[in-house]
Amino acid sequence: MVSIEWTKDADFDLNAILTYLSKSSPQYAFSLLENVDEALVNLNRFPKIGRKVPESDNVNDREIILKPYRLIYRYIEDQNKIYVIMLIHGSRQLTALEQLNGIAGSDELDFETKIRENRKDLEQFFKKRLDISDVD
Repeated sequence: MVSIEWTKDADFDLNAILTYLSKSSPQYAFSLLENVDEALVNLNRFPKIGRKVPESDNVNDREIILKPYRLIYRYIEDQNKIYVIMLIHGSRQLTALEQLNGIAGSDELDFETKIRENRKDLEQFFKKRLDISDVD
């Protein structure tokens, strides 16, 4: 099995999206959370399941489409790790300057240094994202 870690930017993205969605539709926010969780379960078993990110020159950058969102991650095969880089709305275009928050061109060692302080237990990560007791 592969190890999955979230960057600070990805953590912020998910929090912001869930906060925004939960104001108008807690059910939709919870549905997105379930879709993200399912995608991570699949990534754990099949880390190359996502397609290559068109905006990135790094062949290890991949994405899973969770309509209307893009879950963008980097798979580092020799370390058996996945780093979730961002979760963005599919209509948002990544410009050359903001490709993967400036991470796309960095080498794996620098990348790992950038996300090292973000280690979180995946179960705790999802539990604190949305109060699921409010969802019927």
